[in-house]
Amino acid sequence: MKTSKIKIEIQRIKKYDNELERIWFIGEAIFHTTGRVECHNLIYYQETGSDFIETINPESPGQCITVWAAINAKGIIGPYIAAGNADSETYRIFLKKFTYELRQFQRLRAEIYDPFFIHNNSPIHEGTDKMLDQEFSKGWVGPGSKYANWPKLSPDLNPINFFLWGFIKNKVYTEPLEEDNVTELALRIYHAFTDVTPGMLMEAINASKTKIDVQLTIQKHDIVPLSKIGGLVNS
Repeated sequence: MKTSKIKIEIQRIKKYDNELERIWFIGEAIFHTTGRVECHNLIYYQETGSDFIETINPESPGQCITVWAAINAKGIIGPYIAAGNADSETYRIFLKKFTYELRQFQRLRAEIYDPFFIHNNSPIHEGTDKMLDQEFSKGWVGPGSKYANWPKLSPDLNPINFFLWGFIKNKVYTEPLEEDNVTELALRIYHAFTDVTPGMLMEAINASKTKIDVQLTIQKHDIVPLSKIGGLVNS
């Protein structure tokens, strides 16, 4: 994607940064019993001193589960968990559950705003545009969107990636898991989500806003490509 196209997309996404409570960031990650966590364009390994991210995708032994979540400045919806690697059909099921819970979330808080939905260009997100057009008529970001696509190779802009999955990973793998014990893995993940506080969410969303602001400045001066912002190495 050309730099100018990336800049245009970020500017369009940034349109809503003064209404943070409207924006919902959505994503999924694959958690392995071995301590490895994968999400689109990123791989986290069990800590051996400090976190690092690979640019290649070696096979990982052990069983795995897919974990889906949505966060914004005021709350979190999920996690939803599926056995193994989720496919497009599973993702659509997650979306249906999310849209239902989002309505309940808004009703309980007497909120009448139109939410703004953001997900990245993961292959399993493709083909959901008609559903999202219906549910988020005021706009959404992702594959097939009439509003904007998520910039490629930019997981560092999404708080789901730079905050949530790392936080959950560090909680889940404090003690080794028994081999292939996905039940225990799922229970640890559910428990870890209860430790996410409103303050953490607000800080993560504000950090995402700052990263987008910085990226716009850098793209203006054509200093570095999008993939270099945030200290992450992208595949």
